[in-house]
Amino acid sequence: MKDQGKYLAAQKENREVLAIVQSRVGPEHPRTLQIRSHLAENLRAAGRIAEAEEENRAILAARERTLGAEHPATLVSRHNLAATLRDRGKYADAGKEFRAILAIQTRVLAADDLDTVKTRRNLGGALVMQYKAAQAEAEFRAILVIQERLLGAKHPYTLDSRSSLITALSSQYKFTEAEAEYQKVLPIQERVLGPEHPTVLNTRRNLAATLRFYGINMPGPSRSFARSLPPSSTLSARITRKPR
Repeated sequence: MKDQGKYLAAQKENREVLAIVQSRVGPEHPRTLQIRSHLAENLRAAGRIAEAEEENRAILAARERTLGAEHPATLVSRHNLAATLRDRGKYADAGKEFRAILAIQTRVLAADDLDTVKTRRNLGGALVMQYKAAQAEAEFRAILVIQERLLGAKHPYTLDSRSSLITALSSQYKFTEAEAEYQKVLPIQERVLGPEHPTVLNTRRNLAATLRFYGINMPGPSRSFARSLPPSSTLSARITRKPR
């Protein structure tokens, strides 16, 4: 309730400012579209995803008309739309948008630009949710090569990508490989963040969930390791199984 009240207040303020700015500079002025973008993200954060999608589509169309398809602000709008589609469960549509953004960024920026890599990570996540885990695995492995070279193995972005790789591996029932990746991530996270950090605890819970969920297929050492980890009340939502 507290969060909803915060979001409602922010939306009210966004709409009031938007009305003033739009009346002065017009509906497609960059400042107007920037405020609309803030409103759309606030709607998304508040769980009003359908409204956020509608708003993001309108902003994207306006920016493409006024700035062009390859302008940085246009790409931000397209990325916001893709994220909103993902949040609505429209994973194929989100993946299509992420691919379109990636094609532009690879051409305009570079394949190893960090913004390009971020888009590629989001594409990988969309592929996992479409049960295309093998494709996602390939994306995450390629991303890790770039991030380890540019950022180092201990950087939070690199660790996040390795966690995403684990999800792709788990979704393919590659239990041994997934466990091996977890064993790489955990010591680094514990050393950099501390053993009680929420991110570290989340990694341990996800590992426990993975091992316990697929326990029937685990070798003896893995079963013992799973029992030593913190309990997880629900399987991580990121670990998916394709319906049979």
